[in-house]
Amino acid sequence: MFRNQKKIKNSIGKKVGLTVFIFSAIYFIITLAFGGFVNNQFELMSIVRKNYGLARTLSITLDQDYVTDLVDSTHRLYDELYDKYGDQQNSAEYLAEFDKLKTPQYDELLSRMDNLEHDNDIVWVNIHLEFPDTGKTCFILDSDTRKDNRYCLGWQSKIRPWKNIAGFPYEVIEDDLDGIIVMTEAPFYQSSIDDDTVIAYIQIGEKKSNLHKDSLAFILFFGLVLYFITSVFITISVLGINRIVVYPIEKLASAAESFNAKEKKESESHFFTDAKIRSHDEIRVLADSMTDMENDLYQYVNDLTEVTKKQERISAELSVASGIQSRMLPNELIGYNGPENFSITAIMRPAKEVGGDFYDFFTIDDDHIGITIADVSDKGVPAALFMVVTKTLIKNTAQDIPSPAAVLSKVNRLLIPGNSDSMFVTVFFGIYTVSERKLSYINAGHEDPALFRKSTGKYELILEEHDLVIGILEDTSYTGRELTLEAGDRLFLYTDGVPDAADMEGNAFGLEKMINCLNSHSDLTGKALLEEMQKELDLFAGEASQFDDITMLVLDTFPDDV
Repeated sequence: MFRNQKKIKNSIGKKVGLTVFIFSAIYFIITLAFGGFVNNQFELMSIVRKNYGLARTLSITLDQDYVTDLVDSTHRLYDELYDKYGDQQNSAEYLAEFDKLKTPQYDELLSRMDNLEHDNDIVWVNIHLEFPDTGKTCFILDSDTRKDNRYCLGWQSKIRPWKNIAGFPYEVIEDDLDGIIVMTEAPFYQSSIDDDTVIAYIQIGEKKSNLHKDSLAFILFFGLVLYFITSVFITISVLGINRIVVYPIEKLASAAESFNAKEKKESESHFFTDAKIRSHDEIRVLADSMTDMENDLYQYVNDLTEVTKKQERISAELSVASGIQSRMLPNELIGYNGPENFSITAIMRPAKEVGGDFYDFFTIDDDHIGITIADVSDKGVPAALFMVVTKTLIKNTAQDIPSPAAVLSKVNRLLIPGNSDSMFVTVFFGIYTVSERKLSYINAGHEDPALFRKSTGKYELILEEHDLVIGILEDTSYTGRELTLEAGDRLFLYTDGVPDAADMEGNAFGLEKMINCLNSHSDLTGKALLEEMQKELDLFAGEASQFDDITMLVLDTFPDDV
């Protein structure tokens, strides 16, 4: 007993200590990373804001009339040479065309930009045009021209994809000579005071090499101090947690172990009451709850035993009911009293032990067969009982009344008085005349049947207006319809459990997929067809549970000499 308690104590302590260390380390790393990011963004914004202001100041202090004329001249010459040189832009011949625009005033302006670069500790100052339709930039003035022929007057490059910080455009690039550079640009407006037309842009670039050094040193120092303070604070907190939380939990654990041993010996002792938890917090609430559990457990066990017995009895009864229901339904009927020129086959798979779907086919006389497929609105035992009543009424009534409409009208009237739960039934009921291959039927709110014609070689839905379901209105009248079948034709009946079958994502099987599956197995009849349809439904549903009864029935017709 003592060894087990010692093991529990050490385990909690280790977990608390490890948790403190991990969260402290995570806190330190997040603080360091976030602080570095924020500091870097502030410094980046400071560089961009400063250089943007410098660019705007330069655009105002330059000889704007000269720059405007130079921009216009460059723009015209660019347009003249664009088609002439094509892919040869930036070649020596192409750039030589722009030399005629250079004047002593141009050299003076270039010298001033060089001085600006040196005086402000920047590495790049240029003026350029942008042509969005070609995606190109044409340089006019650049401070790097003296040390590198790139970016001279007329030089072209791609327009930069600018980012934005605090409303200022910027880009961070890596140059082979100068390393990491922060670029920003400002517009150069028309020389007229009242004209805000942008005719060019000024770019300024500054090295970013030392951006992180001071900020990282500060953040590292701050993080270490904060980590030390936090660790001391949490260590003290852990000691308090051990006293306030861990030790009372130890007492509860010891009481639980003793209670478990007591259960094995079937003795009666109040271990949780004897633990004497003196705290006045959630642990005390837990201790009181455990005491109540200890006092009530035997009663719970007794109740559970009784419930289990009842559930087992109900499960056994439902199993018997399922067997009775399945035996009530016929499996197959093949032509009789003459040529076997038809067959009727059906299957049903309830979603629960017993279902609300049902089908039936039965002989009325030597030349007439009653065919029923129906779906009760409810599920489980109530629906199964209502199903039995409805099935029996339809079959018995059809023996005396030769009209499907009259049969359903009478059954409807008989169901309503005892239907206190307001259940209803969708029914497809027909009387098949064997000698004429004619089906007289009523569709009372049921699914549209699918008809296979041998002449067309495919299934199609019979889309007709439905009559009202049975079990709702007492004075409902029904309209009979007729369908004549030829040898080789086939009628497929089903309940809504077929098109409504769903997969793991909740997608429904649907009528279109059902018809496609039927057509892909149009050479099959009877049981073989129904088994393939069931396989298709199972394959579609996968691991998804069946939530509705699935019932299918097929009427096949054959030549008389079969």
